[in-house]
Amino acid sequence: MKTSPYGVLRSHPVRGFFGVLAWRQSYLNIVYLILGFPLGLAYFVFYVTGGALGVGLLIVTVGAAILLLLILAAQWLGVFERLLAVHLLGVPIAPGHTPWNEGESLGRYLKAVLRNRTTWTGLMYLLMKFPLGLASWIVTIVVLSVTLGLIAAPVVDAFGGELTLWRWVPVTTEELLLVSLIGLAMVVPVIHLLNGLAWLWSRFTRIMLGGQRPADPGRAVAPPVPANGQPSLLPAF
Repeated sequence: MKTSPYGVLRSHPVRGFFGVLAWRQSYLNIVYLILGFPLGLAYFVFYVTGGALGVGLLIVTVGAAILLLLILAAQWLGVFERLLAVHLLGVPIAPGHTPWNEGESLGRYLKAVLRNRTTWTGLMYLLMKFPLGLASWIVTIVVLSVTLGLIAAPVVDAFGGELTLWRWVPVTTEELLLVSLIGLAMVVPVIHLLNGLAWLWSRFTRIMLGGQRPADPGRAVAPPVPANGQPSLLPAF
C-alpha cells in the first residue's frame, strides 16, 4: 500500500486501522526508530570528545579551530539526518544548511554559517538525538520483542523454552495458542504506536533542521523541496 491508511481512517475505519500492515511506510518508520540510538550515541561521543578536546586546547589556536570544525560538522550531519527523515519517514523537509557558493570567501561563508539558525538548532538536534533516540529505541525494541515473543510462544515451548506472563506459565497447547493469539492481536496496535512515535520524530526533525529564509539576503540558499515531495538524494552544496 502506497497511500497512508490514516487518510481513510474516518471514512473506512476497518481499512484505516488494519491498513498499516500493508503500508510500506510502517516498516520504514521502524527502521528509522531502530537507527536512532546508534546514531545518537555516535553523535554524543563525537561531540563530547571533540568539545572536551577543543575547550581544553582553547589556550592555543588549535582549540578554537576544533570547536569551529564541530560547528561545521553539525551542518553536514544535519544534512544527513534531514535526508534520513525524508527517505525513511517520508516527510518533505527543505534544506536548512548553509551552502558554500562558488567564489565565496571562507570568512563570509563562516559568518553565514554562524548566523544560520539551523546551524545551532541542528547542533541541539544532534545532541538531543542520544537521549531521545535511546528512549524511542527502547520503546521500539520492547514492544516488538514482547509482541513477537507472545506470537512465538508455541515455538518457544516446542524447543524447551518457558514463557512466563507475570505469575502465569502457559503449558498446555490451548494456553500457548491463546498467548499466540494475544500476540497477534497486539501487532496492529503496536504498529500504530510506532507510527505515532515516528510522526513525532518527523515533526521534531522538520522544526530543528528545516530551512528558513537566509540570515544574509545576499547569499543563495539550497533550493526548497519540490512540490511533489520527492527531494533529490543529494543536497545542494
